[in-house]
Amino acid sequence: MSERKRKKESHKKDRPHKKVRIEDSPAETSSRLQVSVVPDISCHPVVATSPGLAVPRDLSFQSYQKRRGPEERPPSHTATTTTSSIYRTELLLHSSTHPSIDYLAQEEEADATDGLLKHYVGIYDPQTGKLEVVEARKAVLRGAIRDEEGAEEDETPSAPQTAQALRQELGRTFGSKKARKAIESLTENAINRGPTSESPSKEPNSNTNPVEAALLDSLNLTGSQQQTREQIQAQTDAAKPRPQANLSAERIEDVYPLRTLIGEDILQLLPIHHWQENVAKKLPVIITGSRYVSKRLQKVVKSGDELKLKALRYVLLLLDLLGSLKNAGGGGGKGGKKSNNMGGAKKLPDKEEVRKITGVQDFVLEGIRKRFFDGTMMTKWHHDLLCTTLAAISLCIDNYELDIYDLGEDLKCDAKQMSQYYKELGCKVSAPILAQYKRWGLSSKLEASVHRIAKLTLPLTLPKTRIRGPGGGKRR
Repeated sequence: MSERKRKKESHKKDRPHKKVRIEDSPAETSSRLQVSVVPDISCHPVVATSPGLAVPRDLSFQSYQKRRGPEERPPSHTATTTTSSIYRTELLLHSSTHPSIDYLAQEEEADATDGLLKHYVGIYDPQTGKLEVVEARKAVLRGAIRDEEGAEEDETPSAPQTAQALRQELGRTFGSKKARKAIESLTENAINRGPTSESPSKEPNSNTNPVEAALLDSLNLTGSQQQTREQIQAQTDAAKPRPQANLSAERIEDVYPLRTLIGEDILQLLPIHHWQENVAKKLPVIITGSRYVSKRLQKVVKSGDELKLKALRYVLLLLDLLGSLKNAGGGGGKGGKKSNNMGGAKKLPDKEEVRKITGVQDFVLEGIRKRFFDGTMMTKWHHDLLCTTLAAISLCIDNYELDIYDLGEDLKCDAKQMSQYYKELGCKVSAPILAQYKRWGLSSKLEASVHRIAKLTLPLTLPKTRIRGPGGGKRR
């Protein structure tokens, strides 16, 4: 007969399905938190933020209040809270207890998202267990460095105003529009001239700042200190992009000496031996990258004039450098087209590339760079200086009279621009006449229209810049 097994009794107690109500004890009832809202007090607390500012804890503030107008009342306070002092007044807190910073806390208008937001502060009393909630003001605290100099100036007593100053003040307040404009014009153009007839002291006025003093000194120059037209013209000529001419020269060769135009050190290092050897061996005509140099090379080598031959080598060197320049931004003319100006600034290539193009020593390249470049950049002024220098060297090579067409082709300049370069050197530039066609290798009037003949003669006359006289009129 089988026995039925009994289930093992569980030690866990079943949870009741119904919640059991627990009565509050008297002790718990006495410790329950009691919360109350204070409708309005005479001085509300302030919740202040200080964005990006570390505020010391020992600051003390002075409070200032003003009554709000109807349009200044915040939207978070409805008509039912008109009795609140936050709604009626605006608070400002100021502190100057810090040695160098002034602190200012102001209530600022909230944006659209926080327009109805209010702030509250709770005050808890642990003895009574009561929590009082009071509405608080929202302010932003900012700091500003105190102007010590301005504060010192404010403390100094102001000087008494003169009768003229008082009249001007009355005119600004009660005068007509025309009178106020005249007073403002007098104020803007007023310069403190220092001692007057009432105070004939020769000591400089202490109220005049250094800028005004320098301006007054420049305006009070005597006739002996003022620059003459000749001095101004000399300064203007020295600033132009052209080689300096010897104005006291008695021979045409001394106006632009080749040794001065090129430099003694560079002349000694210019290589010309391969040109001399090729001509001595009666090899074919030497062709270079320059139209001007190629046309004159054979003749100069046969003449035996090494100075002119080195001058030709220097011309070729400058033209090769000019052709190797790269655009440095700012535009520029298209390749192959003649232009009357350089366009934008140009940049010198790397040293290795320049050395490979020119085939001269670094000392020569450095001397050229310092003279015709601003660092590694060639500006319009430096380009004009290089062109006028080439024009002066060409005059020395061609015995001070030449057709400027060949050099203009190398520089990619038209006849007008090339004529201007030679005129700056003091040359007379003219179109070739019919009797000169054979001498300059011209065959027709059409061909002669693009050629110009430049000639340098004594006495030298350089173009002058127009200078305005003391009265503002032009020089005649």
